[in-house]
Amino acid sequence: LFELYLRGASFCGDNLTDVVAATNGVTASFIKELVRRAVLVAARERADIGDATAPEVTRVHVETAFEDLLHHGVAGPAVVPR
Repeated sequence: LFELYLRGASFCGDNLTDVVAATNGVTASFIKELVRRAVLVAARERADIGDATAPEVTRVHVETAFEDLLHHGVAGPAVVPR
């Protein structure tokens, strides 16, 4: 599912094995939301340094988004507050 939802994003080839293991048993919509939030975290990081280019999503962005989902749920904040 990560490959499917990351297909449209520029993903830095970090290994997501432990993230995949940590999400074992979650729904496809959870993974889709996780990837969406990871892209938003990457975009906010770029915006904070004044870079308007398309963000490259890394494992750190995915892990940050995962923590956000665990703490706030699907209805919570879309990105970690600044």
